[in-house]
Amino acid sequence: MQRRAILALGAGALAAQAQQLPRLADFEFTTTAGPVKLSQYRGKAVVFALIRSSCGHCQEVTQLLRSLQQEFGPKVQMLGCDFVEDGPVVVPPFIERFKPGFPVGWTSMDKAFKFLQLSLMTPGTVPKLVFIDKKGMVRAQYDGSDPIVGGEGNRREKIKAKLVEVLAL
Repeated sequence: MQRRAILALGAGALAAQAQQLPRLADFEFTTTAGPVKLSQYRGKAVVFALIRSSCGHCQEVTQLLRSLQQEFGPKVQMLGCDFVEDGPVVVPPFIERFKPGFPVGWTSMDKAFKFLQLSLMTPGTVPKLVFIDKKGMVRAQYDGSDPIVGGEGNRREKIKAKLVEVLAL
C-alpha cells in the first residue's frame, strides 16, 4: 500500500513538472447565466476550481473558497467548474445547496483536461485548483491529492497563503 502511495506521488510530481507555468489562462465555461471567460477577470487574482459537484471534498473546498472570497473581497475572484457532460442538470442543484457566492458552471472533461495540460489517461483527483495572477497567467496548479488541497492540516490557511503569494505577483 505504501509503495502505491509513493508511486502515485511520483506520478503527480511528474505531471506537475510537465505543466508549463506560467501560461496564459485562456478558458471558457458555461454557467446558468451564460458563458464565463477567465480573461474577463484580468486585474484580479483568480482561484479556479475544477470540481465534481457530487464530490464531498469538492463541496468542502467550495465552502472554503466562498469564505476566502468574502475575506478578500473584490481583489480576488473565485470560480468553479464541474467537468461533466450533464452539467446543466447537476450544477444548478449544487449551486442551490452550497450557495458558493461566486460563478460555478460546467464544461466537458476533454476541455478541462486540455486546459489543465493533463492526460485523460491519468486523471488524478479532484478538486483541481488553478491560481491565476492579475495579468491572467496561471502561476500554480494543484491536484486534489496535493497537500495544499487534500492534505492534513488547515486547508483553508494553505489555500489562503498561496492566494496571498499570487496576489503579490
